[in-house]
Amino acid sequence: MICRMCSGFGKPFVWANDGKHAQPGSSSFSLLTMIRLILFFVLVYLFVQLLKKFFFAQPRSTRRMHDPFSGSGAAPAVREMVQDPVCKVYVPKKDALSLVRRGTTYYFCCEDCLKKFDSTNQ
Repeated sequence: MICRMCSGFGKPFVWANDGKHAQPGSSSFSLLTMIRLILFFVLVYLFVQLLKKFFFAQPRSTRRMHDPFSGSGAAPAVREMVQDPVCKVYVPKKDALSLVRRGTTYYFCCEDCLKKFDSTNQ
């Protein structure tokens, strides 16, 4: 039997490799079409994911970096920074010199700034 789509062209039109003629209502025609559509959508999905990875990736500066000197795989602890009231420099709180005056704690980067502050605010 010759397929309706290829009658008049001389050779029968073959969809599958098994030699049968595919007709629009046959199961081989719809199965092959369905497989092609699924394959097409899978390829489109993979292509979109690839584009997202290269063009919409998170910038390096906002990524959390591993500290090789921390000794563990945990994320590095955030250091609390305090501002020196004399020279306006920020220093880590654990490294700063401190002075308590009238219930307020002031932090300094060095002895000189602490002495300046102490002499002007007595």
